[in-house]
Amino acid sequence: MSKVITKQPTVAERWDMVLEILETNKVSKKVQSQLEILLAPKSASSVNPPLEDEKGNITHYWDRWFNQYVTVEESVLSNGKPKGYSKASLSKWNKMQGQVKQLMMDLAFSGMTRDEVEAELEVAQKATNIPESFDYQEDSRRFNNKVKYEMEWVDGKWITNELPTEEEA
Repeated sequence: MSKVITKQPTVAERWDMVLEILETNKVSKKVQSQLEILLAPKSASSVNPPLEDEKGNITHYWDRWFNQYVTVEESVLSNGKPKGYSKASLSKWNKMQGQVKQLMMDLAFSGMTRDEVEAELEVAQKATNIPESFDYQEDSRRFNNKVKYEMEWVDGKWITNELPTEEEA
């Protein structure tokens, strides 16, 4: 191999090294394609590997709901490994999950048919897992400043309404 490894390579760098080895050693295309399938990234952390500083220390992890990198301090970790989201996005997701339950009760007594209620709930539930339902700047501001808010399902999307502070009430 022509490259000297001076630090722990990133996932992307490792993948490039594997491809270089395969081509340099004239591995058959069939074996290459099988290895590519076996070694292809399987999770969000592989597709969006952690960002590292020049010393190889991890500085940022990918947040699947904000659809961007967040600092290690903002990330939710379990046993030192990233869960794929930040504390702020998890907080909002939890709030939306609670609102889905409330929405179920509201729709059940709305006069809609069972099929209509189930269809609306399915859309609302799916919307809790898409990046369009999250806003890094606003959600992080609310989380960090402990701003109270409620979620409302309006016209097929989640709307965030901040509640007045005690001073404003």
